[in-house]
Amino acid sequence: MTQDAHWQDLYKAAMLELNPLELRIKIAVALEAMRIREEELRQSPEPGSLEECRAIADAVHSLTVLKRVELRPSSPNNEATQIPHAREV
Repeated sequence: MTQDAHWQDLYKAAMLELNPLELRIKIAVALEAMRIREEELRQSPEPGSLEECRAIADAVHSLTVLKRVELRPSSPNNEATQIPHAREV
């Protein structure tokens, strides 16, 4: 498996994870793999490395958004995030 395919596989696994506990771990692992790959590309540029760096930046952004949205702490007092029940409407 090439290094670029490695981070991409980890990214896809994180994006498809439904379990919040597993999601937290998979995001961390994918972000670390992306950081390592980006460093490799900086030290030894390869053909297509600019495109791969852009893909990594996009993936990092997507995982950051996913982490912020899916793993935000839930607060029972935060009514803005609660959906009213049919009887309350």
